[in-house]
Amino acid sequence: MYYYYFEKFTNQYFRHAIHTNECPFLACYQDRVLIGFELSYYSAMVTAQKKYPLNNFYGCPYCCRASYVK
Repeated sequence: MYYYYFEKFTNQYFRHAIHTNECPFLACYQDRVLIGFELSYYSAMVTAQKKYPLNNFYGCPYCCRASYVK
């Protein structure tokens, strides 16, 4: 279980990246929003979409590899 955050800024597709608290690519404190302490990336995504329904999210390729299909 990890604390999950999303970045306040978006990528070129207007999506916010979701990271774990241990990710080396996690944005600095003032540029991220806490989602919560979650079991997995998927539960963090669901929680983020419920709390912020107008935002779009994606998982970091480094710390949320489960979000990518091989």
